[in-house]
Formats: sequence, C-alpha cells, structure tokens
Amino acid sequence: MATFAPTTQADIDRLLTTVRTDRAAAQTEIDARLGEVGLAPELHNQLRLLRATGHMEAGELAPALATAREVLTWAVTENKTLIAGRTRNMLGLMHWRLGDLPQALELFTAARKNGETVSDAKLVLQATGNMGLIHSALKQWEQAEQVYRAMVAQSESLGDTRIIGISTNNLSTVLWESKGPTDEALGFARRALAIKLQFGDKVSIAQSAINIAGLLCDRHEYLEARQALADAEDWVKQAAAKPPAFYLALNRAQFFTSLDNTFRDDAAGFVAYDEAIRLAQEIGMLEEEARAHEHAARARAGRDEHAKAYAHLEQCLKLREKYLAEQSTRQIEKMRQAYELDRLEQEHRIERMRREELETLNAQLTRTAGERDSLLRLIGHDLRTHIGGMVGLGELIGEELPVCAARETAAHLVSIGESTLELLQEIMEHGSALNGAFAEPDDFDLVAGLREVKIRLEPLFAAKHQPFAVELPDGPVMVRSNRSGLNRIVENLLTNAVKFSPERATTTLRLAERNGQWEIAVIDHGQGIPPAEVPRLFQPEQRLSVKPTAGEPTTGIGLLLANDLARIIGVSLAHEPTPGGGATFIVQFPVQSI
Repeated sequence: MATFAPTTQADIDRLLTTVRTDRAAAQTEIDARLGEVGLAPELHNQLRLLRATGHMEAGELAPALATAREVLTWAVTENKTLIAGRTRNMLGLMHWRLGDLPQALELFTAARKNGETVSDAKLVLQATGNMGLIHSALKQWEQAEQVYRAMVAQSESLGDTRIIGISTNNLSTVLWESKGPTDEALGFARRALAIKLQFGDKVSIAQSAINIAGLLCDRHEYLEARQALADAEDWVKQAAAKPPAFYLALNRAQFFTSLDNTFRDDAAGFVAYDEAIRLAQEIGMLEEEARAHEHAARARAGRDEHAKAYAHLEQCLKLREKYLAEQSTRQIEKMRQAYELDRLEQEHRIERMRREELETLNAQLTRTAGERDSLLRLIGHDLRTHIGGMVGLGELIGEELPVCAARETAAHLVSIGESTLELLQEIMEHGSALNGAFAEPDDFDLVAGLREVKIRLEPLFAAKHQPFAVELPDGPVMVRSNRSGLNRIVENLLTNAVKFSPERATTTLRLAERNGQWEIAVIDHGQGIPPAEVPRLFQPEQRLSVKPTAGEPTTGIGLLLANDLARIIGVSLAHEPTPGGGATFIVQFPVQSI
C-alpha cells in the first residue's frame, strides 16, 4: 500500500475533487490515510465522508448511507457543525437518488442552516441549489423561486460568476414554468447565457440558447426567435450532444408550426417533430418522446389532419403508460433499496451495540481483576503479618517461659488467631458477594431486620461502654431487597463505629424516609475520617490513618465489602462527617423500588 505524508485539511480538500474525477485513485489514498496512526478524529471522519462520496458516485448507496449516517452522528455529538452540514448535504443527494424527495429537502435545508451558522458560503450555495432542484422537481414553483433568488444574491455577494450563471439559468426556468415567458424570465436567461459564454461549456451554452429561443417563441417574438434558433443550432453542432439536439428540434418544430408566425413552414415543422421523436428514442427519453408526440398531435389537429393527430396521440398515450410503468418499477426498486438499507443499518446498529457492550464488559472485568489483585495483595500482607506473629509467639512458648509470661503470650496468640479468622470470614463474604450470593431480592420487614442487627451487636457496644441508640419507625416497613446483604452492610458499619470510637461515645442507628428515599444512617462520634482520606474510603489496597481506639484487630476490608455489597444489591453507600466530630455512613435507596 502506498504511503503518504501525515494527513492535513489541504489533503481532504484535494480529495474532495479527486473522488469525483478519479474515484479509484482517490479511494486508494483514502483507505491508506484511514490507517494512519494518530489521525485526528475530525480528519478521520472527513476521510470517511469522502469514502462515502466515492460509494455514492459508484451507485453503491448502502455503504454510502451507512457511513454518512455514522459520520453525522459523530459530528452532531462533537458539535462539528461544518462537517455535519456537509454530511447532511450528501445524505440529501442519496435520498434524492432513492426518490425520497421530502427527506432530501429536509436534509438540504438543515445543511444550509449549518452552513449559515459557521458562515461557510460554499456549503450554503450547494445546499441552496439542491433545495431549488427539489422544489422544482416537486413543482413547488414559489418556493423554488425564493430559493433561487437567494442563491443569485449569495453568489453575487461572493462574486462567483459560475454560480451566478447556474442560479440565474435555474431562476429563469422556474419563472417561465410558474409565470410564463415574462420579461424577467427572458432577462435572467440572457444573463445566464452571457456568463456561460465566458466559461466555454458548449453543452451548457447550447441549452441556454435553446431556452432563450423557446421563451421568444412563447412571447410570439418570432423575428428574434428565428435568430435565437439559428444561434442555438450553431452551439448544438459544436456541442455534439443529443439532449440539446432534441430540445432544439422540438423548439424548431413549435416555431415553424405556430399559426400566427409569419415565418410559418409546416413541412419544416413536421420534419423537426420527426427529428425530435427520433432523438428522444435514441436517448431513451420516454417522457420527452411523449411530449413531442403531444405537440405534433396539436399541430396536426390545428390543420384538420385528424388521422395523423390521432396517431400521434395514440403513441403519446402508449409512451406515457410505458413511462409510468417504468417509473413504478423504479419506485419499487428504490423502496426495496431503502428497505435493504434500513435492514443493513439495523444490523450495523445491533453489531455496534454488541461491540460497545463487550467493550464495557471488558473494562468492568479489567477493573474487577485489578481490584481483586489489590485485595489479594492486601490480604497476603495481613495474613503474613498475623501468621508470622503466631509463629513468633509459638517459638516463645517453646522456650519454656514462666507460667505468667506463657499465659500472656497465649492470650496474644488467641487474639491474633481471632483476627485472622475475622479476616478469612470477610474474605469469604467478599468472594460470595462478587459471585452473586446476595443478588436475589426478597420481601421483608426492614425494621425487624435492623432490630435483629442491634441485638447481635449490643455486646460489642457494652464491652466498650458505648451507648447504642436506635431510632426506628414504630410499625413495620416492608421492603424488597436482599435481606442478608443489607444486614451485612449495616453490621460492618456498626462494627467499625465500635472500633474507631472511644469509650462512652454514642453510636446511633437510624431509619427514616427523606425525599422519597429510605435512609439507614449509622452515626458515630469517634475519630472521623480525615478530609484528605475521604476519596480513598472504598478503594482496595488503601489504608486509612485512623486506628481502633482500644487496639482491636481490624482487617481493613470492611468498608470495601460494604461498598461492593451496596452496589450488588442496588443501594448507595455514602459518607459524611458527623457534626461535632465522627463519621456518618448512609445507606440509601428509593422507597418505590423495593
């Protein structure tokens, strides 16, 4: 694959032209640049939009639409208004090709608004011109006139002569269709021709010359019309293109068969009609061929040539029936394509959602693995400390200490053993919580459950002469949650309150409803949490500076277990300082959800 210098906005602007003139080369470069390491998101999405343009130019609407819609979603999310406008303009062209003109018009209108927001005149002109074409196709002449007048004014303010020529030509056609061959319509047509002559596009010049001749015929200005037809014929010969030749032949036929024309020449006129019909057949323009037969029938009927007029009308009807049938077939095919595009987009959306879910799950697993690794390191450190202490004390006992010293050492050994058992119990509970042991909810009386917790823990508070207050509603409070998990959270919080509060410090267990939420609060008046350490409260492998007030053993994972349990059973756990000193932990959940 070819290599390129790092992508810049200038490369994007260059490729915007190349993708239409040399699609294969542009696509190769776009694909190479999309693989560029460290490519800025804005440039990356503009390249994707260029790739969609290439697909559209090749008639591959399914991948073009899918890519353009993704780019639009990114641009809107990131507030990239210019890219959003360009993408909407392209999506409008795609919907136009699918036959969905209302949707195309909506997209072009939004694109123009985006262009105006960021003062991008090029986008405004492109979107405005496309809006005019849609209004014209829908025969919404008043709206088309407004759009093209705005386009003329915009191009004049920019001094863009080429766009002035296009917009004045289109405005002339709209005025002719809606108001007839007015002076203004003729004036814009002549101005468009004068501008086109500067650029030398012979096909475009020929078409403008034909339009002027047609306008003059409709105005019955036959002398000028004859000269305009002669000029148009010269340009058609130079252009060597069949569509302008068809319109020239049709205009010549109408000119020579006009009944009030002093230059009337029926023979030349009907020869011109035959020429127009032949050219339409060669080009495959069914609607225009039918139109030529219709005009020929009128001309024959005006001369009482009813048999020939009827023959032309019969052909006209057959052609229009065929045209309508083909239009129906094309419309059905467009509907099929639209359905297929929607199906592909739905599949793509589902695939994207699955990918995002997998990425989220992978991130969660990575985070959980990291937390477990940290926890295992913490546990390993504590177990090593405890077991090392037990070994050391055992060695002392083996040295035949005096009975008094041996008893004291044995007491220390028992204390370390109890601390180790507590650590192992909390490890097992933490593992059970992470494996879903507390996930299933059940219906129970929350007040009764909290009273059971109070009864179990009262001896701990009594041992440190700490008052234990309980503030609960008088009647039952029925909730739906995991009873064991909720009780374990409260027990952990109360156990911490005992350990980290001095003797005679009061701890309160309170249940209350506030703002549609149940709140279980454990309020102690102990040491509290230093403000700098609050962010580390529920983090694994994070030790706080506060120590138990009576030298009680502590594992350091009680709050981690409580926080994990809260997350698993669907409640929140928060900390706030107790007024006057101490810590308050609040378990909160919506009243209506349980």
